[in-house]
Amino acid sequence: MGKKKLKNPFLIKKPIDPVRAASGIALADYQARKRAQKELATNEEIQYMMDTRDEWNEQWMWGLFCVVLHRRYKFTPAKLTEILGEIQALHNELYDMTLDYEEVDKIVKRMAKEEAGVDIDSVYL
Repeated sequence: MGKKKLKNPFLIKKPIDPVRAASGIALADYQARKRAQKELATNEEIQYMMDTRDEWNEQWMWGLFCVVLHRRYKFTPAKLTEILGEIQALHNELYDMTLDYEEVDKIVKRMAKEEAGVDIDSVYL
């Protein structure tokens, strides 16, 4: 009697269904795009929240700056508005010179040290 030959299922090559393969590739592509969109949306929301917080902190600092000048030196609202206008004009001038944040940071710190004698790095705790 002859021996029955068994086929190894791992050696059997099943034909690849092109529709099913294309469907799998399309699904993987779709899932990757959805993950990327979700990540971008999260990053944009985080950036928006940070920008909003920074704007509030900046406005608070300018408000407190005005309060201190008024309390200590009795500056009037007109004088405070003039000072804030000069600060804005100087900011615009520096910003127009360069768009590099680090370079502007160095310029402002150097100007504060040379013209006003204040080391900005030592002021912040």
